[in-house]
Amino acid sequence: MLILCLRAGIRFDHIYFVYMRGAEWDETLDFVRHTLNPYMDAVFRCVVEIVPSLKSYEEVFYKKHIKGKRIGQPYGFNIVTGRGRCTFKREAKTRSMEVLYGKGNDIYIGFAAEEAGRANAEKYKQDKYNRYHFPLVESGITERQCYDFCASLGLLHPFYKIGGRMGCWQCACQGTEQLRNLYFEHPDKWAQLQKWQDDCPFDFKPDGVRVEHIAKRFELEGQQLTVDFYDKEVNNQ
Repeated sequence: MLILCLRAGIRFDHIYFVYMRGAEWDETLDFVRHTLNPYMDAVFRCVVEIVPSLKSYEEVFYKKHIKGKRIGQPYGFNIVTGRGRCTFKREAKTRSMEVLYGKGNDIYIGFAAEEAGRANAEKYKQDKYNRYHFPLVESGITERQCYDFCASLGLLHPFYKIGGRMGCWQCACQGTEQLRNLYFEHPDKWAQLQKWQDDCPFDFKPDGVRVEHIAKRFELEGQQLTVDFYDKEVNNQ
């Protein structure tokens, strides 16, 4: 969205990337600093400003409920509803962005065509102070088209080699491949994930799957022998 807008002659006073403290991959910050921004500076003479979120993941995680059936319990893992609403993103990213926006601005958000429902949210329609624009939705540009466009410019996040979506490393909505990469390649982060599970009043995934269950699965996968290997071992005895 950003590049297409700049190519169309739209100029921005600020271009923000809100770094959600305790949730973003280091590789994402490296990508913005060392891949995206050099391109932006060379081609458009502007860069993306990295701004830390007002709250960290741990601050939101250990925040206590003050009403309802879970009063006194920590918020725990971010819960993503059927409408894609994430409790952590609301507390950390959305509210941080709202502070940055201020009043009286034209704000451009990069929802793709498949996310038209998000662009139609009441909060954008009811904002009396700002005007919101969703160029990709308005132009019918899909996520796949965005992927291909960025790939053609050499601007793909390196983690797209692992999975189809990038997000917070501790998110319960991650696919199996992302979680497998986290378990094997980032044991420090997996240990932290298990610590949070121990402190969380509910399971990591809504279907009763806990962090230790996923770890056990990956551990057993590493111990599996193929039928071909087993047959060779038997024949050699």
